[in-house]
Amino acid sequence: MIIVVFTKKKSLLFSEAIEQNDYNRLSELLIESKPCKPKEATQALQRAILKKTDEVAPIVQLLLSKMADPNGTDGNRTPFLVLAAEAGCSAIVTLLVDADADPNRTRLSDQSTALHRAVWNNQLECVNILLSREARTESRDSQGRTPLIVSAQGDRTQIMVHLLNNGSDIRARDCKGRTALYWASRLGNTAMAKLIVSMDKSLVDIPDDRGNSSLIMAAERGFNKILEHLVSSGADVDLQNDVSTHIVFFVSVPITLCEIFPPEFIGSKLCTFIKCNMLTRLTRPHPIFLAKAPKENVQWETETVHGSKHSLDTFREPQH
Repeated sequence: MIIVVFTKKKSLLFSEAIEQNDYNRLSELLIESKPCKPKEATQALQRAILKKTDEVAPIVQLLLSKMADPNGTDGNRTPFLVLAAEAGCSAIVTLLVDADADPNRTRLSDQSTALHRAVWNNQLECVNILLSREARTESRDSQGRTPLIVSAQGDRTQIMVHLLNNGSDIRARDCKGRTALYWASRLGNTAMAKLIVSMDKSLVDIPDDRGNSSLIMAAERGFNKILEHLVSSGADVDLQNDVSTHIVFFVSVPITLCEIFPPEFIGSKLCTFIKCNMLTRLTRPHPIFLAKAPKENVQWETETVHGSKHSLDTFREPQH
């Protein structure tokens, strides 16, 4: 890492010129340095990049021509390229990689690369620039996430398509065993879930390290469209997680959740965990995990629907 020290007067003059985006003034100052030292140019480059705008791209180009280090870092040891990529400064990203900035260098705080940060911040143009400059699609951050997993966690479907077209591993798992499909199902991104399943149906049954499958994630959060697609794609409805949580779906009946459960129970976190013995077929109104008994005027019945081999726990209002 380059450590820069130069006179207070010169430092202030450089800062003033960059803050005002005064290319001509900065050029004069660099000429007066006779010659400008790489350390001075690098610190000035940092100041320009921290403005997080492509308006200073001409200044960045000038400083790079004066031997500023394109692989420099800020005080937190975040590479200049990472800073520019996450800010969406595509012109500066191009200038840095053209000056041989390493597209795979990571920032100290979480081992994210410029590609990770561009994906997370939905900077598609920067993503494409980095992919064209050999940014590794399988780089891992401190949580074991590849850029593809970050795109799923960040709900970035369009960027995911570009990553997949550039060879990203659709089966990649983070340090807790979570796939891109897991995140798409957990966050309710139907289009993303369908895209992933269309490329590899076997992903529907890959659980995380706690045994939570994509189906369980979608059920826990009530994403019916994803549930329907996962089941129709062959998801194993018999999978259980580490606390033996099974999925309970409501069969079509002419009642609503509010008619079954007390108002304070609907949407509570208590809905998320319970040991259930039976699985049911999904139809409507919403899948839910049961954590305590419903109202007394609702009784349990078990039946088979559409020839399914699974026993179904369904809610029926008592017949009067």
